[in-house]
Amino acid sequence: GSGKGMVWKEWSECWADRYSDADMIAIMDSDVVFQTFGVAQLLFDYSEVDRPRPIIFGHAHESYFPWTVMELGFGINPDFMDAMPFVVRREDFAGFRALVMRQHPATRAASTGGEDFDWSFLRFVEAVHERSSSVSKSLGISGSECPSFHSMMGVYLWQERRAHYSWSIRHGHLIGIPPEHTCPRLRVAHHVPYWGDAGVPDAEQLPRIKSLNGEAGGGWRAFFGISGTAYSLRATALTLMGLCEVSWAIHGHVGAAKGWYDLHRMLCSHGTQLIDATADPAQRLLSWRFPAVPVLDAEAAHCGPFRPSALLREYRNLIASMNFNYSETRVSSLAPGERSRPSTTD
Repeated sequence: GSGKGMVWKEWSECWADRYSDADMIAIMDSDVVFQTFGVAQLLFDYSEVDRPRPIIFGHAHESYFPWTVMELGFGINPDFMDAMPFVVRREDFAGFRALVMRQHPATRAASTGGEDFDWSFLRFVEAVHERSSSVSKSLGISGSECPSFHSMMGVYLWQERRAHYSWSIRHGHLIGIPPEHTCPRLRVAHHVPYWGDAGVPDAEQLPRIKSLNGEAGGGWRAFFGISGTAYSLRATALTLMGLCEVSWAIHGHVGAAKGWYDLHRMLCSHGTQLIDATADPAQRLLSWRFPAVPVLDAEAAHCGPFRPSALLREYRNLIASMNFNYSETRVSSLAPGERSRPSTTD
């Protein structure tokens, strides 16, 4: 069933370093869209000149995977099922697997395949399932917890590799997170199904009412018949908002200029209205549940250059240095004085 598929997916991400020789490995879900240019600049903290640190987002006011964290030997911690891409240093995958094997030791039988970690991971999943389902039964509800890669890798990095990353943990004061790790950062992508989810507890009791992936069943199925359209509109609007924040440089025959202007107007004036009419468009870069739960300067008064207003000033400077070369489908730096609208050259 879908539960087995989810376990398979979480397990496979633990081995991501086998399939790339990159120093940094980014984990993404298929229901995430990029919403801005400048990804390389925004994913990392460059305050250390010799080695950039990936930025990891979390929150401390709610926990989606508490048993995942506890079965790794940790207590109350931030929840890291928050932002994507989730960027992990290559060497930290092996360290995380070693943690799972220490907490849930298992050795494969000689007649079976797989790695020792695979059998430890199975024990880990079984332990999480057993503890979470037991609590659910005591509360008179059904269901159990499937370990989340974000939560298990996130808590390992927070507890054992903290200095090698930069952290943005919202509401961290609730569990005593040092203030320097609670400041906002800008998000390059949006997890579309969580659009507008304000985390109201009652919503969790509905059949995936917050989701746009069509998982709801029973009497809600007819309602979710339009979910694909709604998902597409939101994803397209988020993508266009990022595309239209940079200048377009169009290389081609001057006589074609009107067509390019018409295309730009259609996409950038009309196609982004779902964002413009919903909330401050800049909040999509700050809140993982845009347009809900905005991030404002008032909660980040201690953050100096990482206050939302300061981050957005720097972001606008970054975006002003780029343009979208439509004919070559790439982004390049703007020349001084370049306009933030289509320009046509021979």
